[in-house]
Amino acid sequence: MITGKDTFALEKPIKKFINSIVSSTEGKSSVSPSINLPSSPKSSYDLLPFILLGLIAVSYTFLHTNFNIYYEDDSWTLSNAWNYMSLGVDNDLTFLDQEGVFTGQLFGKLYFIFCGTFLNVFGWTKSNAFIFNSGLVMVSSLGWYYILKELPFSKQTTKTLPFFIVLMPPVFFAAHTGRTDAFTFLLMTLGIYMFIRKKYIAAGMIAILAMESHIMGLITLFYYLAHFLSENLESKHFSSREEIKTWFKSNTLMFLKSVLGISLGGMVYLSLHWETFDITHLTEMIASKADMVSPVNNYILAYFSDFDWIHHIPEFFLLLGTLFLYFRHKVYRDNKFLFVLMIVLFISTLITRRENRNYFVYLTPALLMFYFYTYERLGKSKTFVTSLTAICALYFGSVYYTNHNYSFDQFVNFVRSNTVKTELPVVGMPDVWFASYDKEYYPIHNERNFNKIDLEEFYLVETDYLARRSRVYLDVKENIHRNYDCNKIAEWDTYNNNKAAICHCKNDGKPNVDIIYKPYPGWQNVIKQFMPSASLK
Repeated sequence: MITGKDTFALEKPIKKFINSIVSSTEGKSSVSPSINLPSSPKSSYDLLPFILLGLIAVSYTFLHTNFNIYYEDDSWTLSNAWNYMSLGVDNDLTFLDQEGVFTGQLFGKLYFIFCGTFLNVFGWTKSNAFIFNSGLVMVSSLGWYYILKELPFSKQTTKTLPFFIVLMPPVFFAAHTGRTDAFTFLLMTLGIYMFIRKKYIAAGMIAILAMESHIMGLITLFYYLAHFLSENLESKHFSSREEIKTWFKSNTLMFLKSVLGISLGGMVYLSLHWETFDITHLTEMIASKADMVSPVNNYILAYFSDFDWIHHIPEFFLLLGTLFLYFRHKVYRDNKFLFVLMIVLFISTLITRRENRNYFVYLTPALLMFYFYTYERLGKSKTFVTSLTAICALYFGSVYYTNHNYSFDQFVNFVRSNTVKTELPVVGMPDVWFASYDKEYYPIHNERNFNKIDLEEFYLVETDYLARRSRVYLDVKENIHRNYDCNKIAEWDTYNNNKAAICHCKNDGKPNVDIIYKPYPGWQNVIKQFMPSASLK
């Protein structure tokens, strides 16, 4: 096993005799970075942790609930957690049509239990959910520090990289949604550590638990595979029949322990889902998610082309530039584990065929290892760290500039204080759930058919500034105003001169006119909606 400690085995004796920049070039590790030991106690690397901690504190504080003005998955996931923890219901009662549609929970119950317990104590608010998920990514960052100590990376990388895990936009996004990704990311981190430490039973079990929290926990197994291949596959293993037999014998115990761990994880999964588990619906769900929006169906491409694509342009050029340098200078020759890992994870994106930008979070540690190692080998570590810090600061600054005068807590208070008749249902976009989770609530959402919903009197929450984020919002709103007598009873300034409004609606006594839902417009038009400047033909 090659460890960060091996890499720096000569550091202490060298420091004893010379006061300059030296690093070990001997030992087992294939890493041979030229690392400058500080000549002054106030070097840039001494100050770096404090700079990064300051950036973490500022970004996580000032972008707490206005990082995303709206994200439907927050309320979708947490409404299911509420149903399970508060009502004891194992089905989606809110976002899916209740007639003829499978609504059972096949994933995420571990997250429902842990996050739901936290929210039962501190309150079912978006803010508290983000605090919980932010805590998960902080713990994951610490986990990666211990993982890096076991891998062929320098001591400086081991100390610095975990700070950037917390700061990288994909992880920051996971920390500021109500989705299960942060929890899955933590389980993936724990599983990788166990696998590297050869705790194969625990690693196998944790991989299945990661998949229970989200199907994309499958990526955990690809990390395992990359480490296994880099440690155990060499041409000599297949040079003769005897070598092949020896190789199989040496790995048999590992395989058996892994299978046992996976079996135990499967038992935990079934104990959580036996009441609603349905293999047919599971198969259909996986198949449907593999064919989402674009013909490419790759979450790397989705990350750089989603609604906030413009904020990720610096990251995109960093990725392209690093790939060029990595191959131009043949850095791939120096760290077999990293090279195998990048290939295996790229192949995994082609196998999973999931077009959801959120899944980029699972690649972030590998990407950071790729960046840090490449620039360390090229002697450009300080330039790279400075640039990456600037990219993160620019990202947070640009989002804050756009969203800083929006307060979701004020929005919730606005809705609750103007929907005082608790017996009346509330209709609105998915994020209205946070103001109405203890009432009868109907989301304006792609999965709910309002032609099946018969209401006599209700509150309508209008958030026209979010219309471009929904294919059905305007159609449902216009249909409600056509079929009901609606009076605006309150209005609130949201941000950037946008307004939210609440209407009190009553049946007008005439037969309702059905909504004619428009068919899915095609991936090109969806991308144009998020990227108005696009000229796709």
